[in-house]
Amino acid sequence: MKADLIGVLHAGISKKVDEKLTIGARFKIYSSSLNIETNNNSGSITTTTNNINISRLTLQNLDAGVRTSGIDNIEEDVLSNTFLGGNLGMGFDVGITYHFSPQIEFTGSILDLGFIKHSKNIRNFTAEGDYILDGINFEYNPDDPIDYWKQLENDFKANVSNEETDDAYTSWRPMKLNAALKYSFGERRNKFCYAKTHGNNITIIQ
Repeated sequence: MKADLIGVLHAGISKKVDEKLTIGARFKIYSSSLNIETNNNSGSITTTTNNINISRLTLQNLDAGVRTSGIDNIEEDVLSNTFLGGNLGMGFDVGITYHFSPQIEFTGSILDLGFIKHSKNIRNFTAEGDYILDGINFEYNPDDPIDYWKQLENDFKANVSNEETDDAYTSWRPMKLNAALKYSFGERRNKFCYAKTHGNNITIIQ
């Protein structure tokens, strides 16, 4: 799972090599305001019935981690950090257009070949081990309310090896590969004199 909120500043250039080939590229600067990602997790979650409560939840061989940046100030600086105020990175787009004939055209592009270095407002979490939860028995006492979720959090931390760090990390952008082959039917004509016309400019990265 991965969630991102970023701003992108980019500049591009294209060049017509000859009548058949056009190439282009775009340079990007990323500014990440919020990042949450987790991968390569393992373990099992099993729910069974028991005599203590309706069900028992068992976590076995848990080995999981979550890396985050920007979650502590999400309400204050979420927009301003998308304009070169957050964690910065860089990337590239490249693309080509090739005309095999006036009617057959190939376009291809690679988008978001880049990364972001997260070093500000970092909170990383890891957990490893086994845990059994037999439910929560709620007891209502208006004079002495119990924070059940805090109790559950403390019990989980006491029984499962866990760690919270602020170590910097690198997040790779989700690269995309696009390709298309187009065949145009009929003849292209000028609307004034009905002469055949070719050679219109074509955008190669979309």
